[in-house]
Amino acid sequence: MVKQIELHALSEEVANLSNDAHYNTCNDISCINLKVADQNLNLGLFLAATIGWFRANPECNFQDLELHLRENDFNTYLYPRIPIVPHDNYIYECIFCCQPQKEAYAQVIKEWGTYKKSFEGLKRTGSSILTNSKIPEIKESIMFTDYVIKDLDDISYNRKIAVVTNTEPKIFIANIKDKLIEKYNQEPEKIIYGNSEVDGAPIYAFLINNKVVSEYGYIQRPFSRDLPEFEVLKIM
Repeated sequence: MVKQIELHALSEEVANLSNDAHYNTCNDISCINLKVADQNLNLGLFLAATIGWFRANPECNFQDLELHLRENDFNTYLYPRIPIVPHDNYIYECIFCCQPQKEAYAQVIKEWGTYKKSFEGLKRTGSSILTNSKIPEIKESIMFTDYVIKDLDDISYNRKIAVVTNTEPKIFIANIKDKLIEKYNQEPEKIIYGNSEVDGAPIYAFLINNKVVSEYGYIQRPFSRDLPEFEVLKIM
């Protein structure tokens, strides 16, 4: 199965995806979006959800957000850093460390020596800068489509909810092909992009105007007993 992040408009159908949560306040929505972004280590989505959280909690600062992350066992840590260009309204800028929890905590300690010092500095923190060091590879693919990126504004205004779904690999690739046809108004060409390191099977990619147009490719093995018949790979 391939894991996808989709953005759903608020509705009873979406609310019913959770048995114990009703997304009836901006704070509820932003907290759910933060959690989905954090669980999938998706920095872009996390930033948009952070803006939504501050819109829902205008009296809060980065220290309050960090407290929320710790109280709810998030992976992501925040820590302050002296800005390269000094600012009149704040001492530090905020670093978002969107990594697995142990690695993120280690980065905070590396920068500040103790968590307490870092946490105190967040009270005097202003604008945000994003950081995302190399993270361990995740076996499941995560599709972050163009239309999702465009809709991140809806996340920052708490108008939509991020939902993780699982899709059959063959359907996943078919959906990508359909979106490419819609976007470019032509059917993409299938090319051999490379070969699997496991069994040498060809890795296929979609090409339009001599350019690979999707970050995902696939392997199709009609007669394999030990390996997946259809496998999605991130190729870019």
